[in-house]
Amino acid sequence: IYTLSLHDALPICAAGRYSSTTSNGCAACGCGKFSGTAGSADCVSCGAGKHSAAGAPSCTTCEAGSFSFTAECSCASCTAGKFSDAEASACVTCPGGKFSAAFASACEPCIAGQYSSAESNSCIACPTGQFGAGGEDYCRDCAVGKFAAVTGLGACVVCADGKFALEGQAACTSCPAGKYHLTTASSCKSCETGKFQETLGQTSCEHCPDGKYQDTGALSSCESCAAGQFSDGVAGAGANAGASTCTDCV
Repeated sequence: IYTLSLHDALPICAAGRYSSTTSNGCAACGCGKFSGTAGSADCVSCGAGKHSAAGAPSCTTCEAGSFSFTAECSCASCTAGKFSDAEASACVTCPGGKFSAAFASACEPCIAGQYSSAESNSCIACPTGQFGAGGEDYCRDCAVGKFAAVTGLGACVVCADGKFALEGQAACTSCPAGKYHLTTASSCKSCETGKFQETLGQTSCEHCPDGKYQDTGALSSCESCAAGQFSDGVAGAGANAGASTCTDCV
């Protein structure tokens, strides 16, 4: 006598469907599951990074910029500031110096003059007095002798002759009277003895004229020689040219 087995009694269901003792004939696999062959008695959960609709014969890979856990009906988009490759089980945070919009497959570097912190959806312009090299999570102070007058600069500007700037400045300052500056110098220099400068923002100092001297330096004017003394103030006209002292008359 041939005995009909339980398996023989179940119908042969198409791929994407299953049969069991608890189902009435064939039933579609639920979303997030699949059956890849006909005659399946049960459905299999989709792995992480994949998804399926109900009645699916296979799972579909999540696109780049999205992700899923196991047994998911659909993939979720990565939020702004994150990204993913295809078939991802999670999104990855953009590092500092980069950014992304939602549903991104990669992070974009900040351009020169901008910066960003981790998990950013945009970059921020560097403030005045600073510059950005690009692709970094911070801006750098302008070096001594340079400035950045506007935001978002990729490089600082050298101060003009006769002006100077300390580190991280938005503008250059004219050298005060009694001092001068050249672009090769990092700060204003004091006029030497025997010289003076009465005007702001100059690149050199003047020799004290005849009959005057300067023995201190860094001053805006020269002192007159006392009665009975003299000085040669014309450059190259003698040992006391640009005099720091006066000489007694003979």
